[in-house]
Amino acid sequence: MIMRVKYFFLLIKNSLKLFIIFLLIVFLLIFLSGIDLTAENIALLLTLNYVPRNMIEAIVQVVIMLLELSPLMAFVEMITFSEENKAEAKAKCMQNHIVVVGCGHLGKRIVNFLIKMKIPFVLIVRPEDKIENEVVITLLKKGFPIVFGDAMVAETLEKANIKNACAIIIAINNDMINPIIAQKAKKLNPKIRTVVRIFDDSLAEVLRKSPYIDEVISTTDTAYRFFVFGACFNVAPEERLITFNVNKKLAGVKIDNLEKLGIEIVALKRNGEWIKPKSETTLKHGDKIVVVGDIESLSNFMKKFLIS
Repeated sequence: MIMRVKYFFLLIKNSLKLFIIFLLIVFLLIFLSGIDLTAENIALLLTLNYVPRNMIEAIVQVVIMLLELSPLMAFVEMITFSEENKAEAKAKCMQNHIVVVGCGHLGKRIVNFLIKMKIPFVLIVRPEDKIENEVVITLLKKGFPIVFGDAMVAETLEKANIKNACAIIIAINNDMINPIIAQKAKKLNPKIRTVVRIFDDSLAEVLRKSPYIDEVISTTDTAYRFFVFGACFNVAPEERLITFNVNKKLAGVKIDNLEKLGIEIVALKRNGEWIKPKSETTLKHGDKIVVVGDIESLSNFMKKFLIS
């Protein structure tokens, strides 16, 4: 609700400024003119039926007329806003969201999955994507928050409300640019979680030691297993199954409390050994768990523990 109100005021901010200016002028001129603010005079002024006795009172009546036209100006301002401006206005209103940089083969899949999960996001893409990228064009028409610009520029990240974001996923196909964007984001928001896509495995190892990057994901490293098993079986990547390390937010939480959200912890790795966890098992920092759930339950899990 607060986001919608903020978004509405961003759309009519120019008309709102004029309204405030006109209102202040009216009060000032009424004070200077000495108009007696009786109920009768107020009604005459508001209905534009007041008969001015001097030039100042005539100006008062004109400014009141402009003041009453302000709602119409606000309506015109709203309907003349371009889809791009509306998308950027929405981005400025976002809170506790994920910023996604890039909408190529990986980026569009990330965005589609976030939409399925009903997790708020802001997409940053190149200006030319609004006419060249069909996915971006579709998202723009549907009213999703999008910022057009260079993610290496602080102003672009600020338009995506990076200071109030919980994470940034950098999915551009450029191993040199991605770490730079992560560093910029971390400096603007030290609490943000930075996830960087990297192709070069050797570079990925180096970047994992960077204080500006929380997660380095090498597409080569995550895909080679599928190629190997694909030699014998029809591999089936499953979006409802995910393996990850237990972080500080999950440490100390019992498995049964997690499974109340609708997910299932099918395996747990502790001290280098995979075990079948029990409902009363308490997770420890450094554990690795395999989570399975439908889109809704995974979404609830993320919102409660990972992006809160």
